[in-house]
Amino acid sequence: MKLKRTCGCIATVILVSGIGLSGQALDPKLAFLEPLVNRDWRGMMTAPDGSAEWETTCRFETAWAGKVIRYSRATPVRASYEEGFIYWDDTVRKPAFFFIHSGGVFRTGFVSAADGVVTFEGRMTWPSPPADPGIKQRYDFRNTFEFTSSSEMTDRWFQNAFGPWRPGHVVTFKAEERTSGSR
Repeated sequence: MKLKRTCGCIATVILVSGIGLSGQALDPKLAFLEPLVNRDWRGMMTAPDGSAEWETTCRFETAWAGKVIRYSRATPVRASYEEGFIYWDDTVRKPAFFFIHSGGVFRTGFVSAADGVVTFEGRMTWPSPPADPGIKQRYDFRNTFEFTSSSEMTDRWFQNAFGPWRPGHVVTFKAEERTSGSR
């Protein structure tokens, strides 16, 4: 019985480890995100007031036989990391996402595209009230990725955490193609 359970666990690990292979064809419902996928995006995040810049990387990878896009983002100098998934939400009939940040903050919402701009819109929620009482624990945001060429895009953040809508960071990303098996 123990051997059977162990073999089942090993089979599960092998199956799960193979699920995230890049290069899988995307589900047609997510195909509009193809320009983002299976590339490493690198850029400098600029603070809203222009006072600082931090290197940021972003990755979108096909997973689960193309039914899901796995997302990750890192700004190591700020100890800022985020991961999540983009998937088809059949109940509302549109692409949705769930991302969680290293600080426990999570974002949920929907993805759309028009005129070379991919837009993530939704809610951002802190796990507990922020130390600054002027910041809402839960607020709306919009994050756009505008393609300026096939290998460059500009990421712009907008939110209403402090009251009225205002712009946040800006990152100009350049794509680095990945070869099979690289990560």
